[in-house]
Amino acid sequence: EDGIRDQPRSRGLGDVYKRQDVNTVPVNLAGIPALSVPIGLCKNLPVGMQVIGNYFEENLILSFAKKLEDYFKNQ
Repeated sequence: EDGIRDQPRSRGLGDVYKRQDVNTVPVNLAGIPALSVPIGLCKNLPVGMQVIGNYFEENLILSFAKKLEDYFKNQ
């Protein structure tokens, strides 16, 4: 045996994206309004904040997200 078969195989970027969706898929499946707001950088990597609201309160989360975006834009 050369050991190649014993090593885990990379499934490519699709596998990476599936693992990142663990925080967003349940919200989407529930039909709850949500969005992501860019809030800055950490060690030169982009950081965002997920805003989730109650059913049929899209206007509230959009208004809150705009305030967050304006606040962090001025930091």
